[in-house]
Amino acid sequence: MCTEWAFHQSSFKKNHYLGQPPILTLLVTGDEMKPMKSLCIALTVVACSTFAPIAGAVPNVGREAAREFMKKSNYPERVTASEASSGIGPSDHFVGLQVGRFLNSEAYEWAQKEKAENVGKTNFALTYLVSQYYSGFDLSMRLEATNYQIREWDTQKLSFLAAMSFPEVQTQFPLYFGAALGPAVFSRQVPDESVLALDYQLYMGLRFFDVWDSVGLNFEGGIKNHVHLLTNGQLNGNFLALGTVFLF
Repeated sequence: MCTEWAFHQSSFKKNHYLGQPPILTLLVTGDEMKPMKSLCIALTVVACSTFAPIAGAVPNVGREAAREFMKKSNYPERVTASEASSGIGPSDHFVGLQVGRFLNSEAYEWAQKEKAENVGKTNFALTYLVSQYYSGFDLSMRLEATNYQIREWDTQKLSFLAAMSFPEVQTQFPLYFGAALGPAVFSRQVPDESVLALDYQLYMGLRFFDVWDSVGLNFEGGIKNHVHLLTNGQLNGNFLALGTVFLF
């Protein structure tokens, strides 16, 4: 006996484009008609159950599907490496208080033509962190009060400085470098000398956070210079300061 299996060509093309399973046509001869008919019916049922769900499935795509996927995922908020490694975040506040002393200082054309030495005395500084930059720098505001002794005159100056320091407070790295620039006003000044000045500073320091709860220690040294804006006087000095830092 010969048994031949074939797909009906026209039925296959039509059903294929309609998304339906192809119809299997069975050609048999002789006494094998009944067994082969049963086998044909079984294969047809299997084919229908296999291809019908695939043909009828519609993928869930688009904006709504993406929104539902993000809701189900529950991704955690992104945390930067610096925030993960330290307890300080962008919303924390940083304040530094310092008391310093000039190690040596020289004044030129200030109350006298000759150079005057050891003019600078005590310095008080308040530093407040304004913002943090991703490039690694901090922008701070510095308010300073400085006392000078030039001949018989005791003078005092108030300074308003913009300071940049590296690296960020957020890293809690102990060593830092900074520079500051800003205007200054003499509350007490030598007669006939400028009451306005321009301050500029370069400094480096060490700061240790959370020594006592949220209070830390700060050591700083560098140069504090200024030039008088309305006269020819100027001062160059080296200083050393000790202070505390607060995080809140």
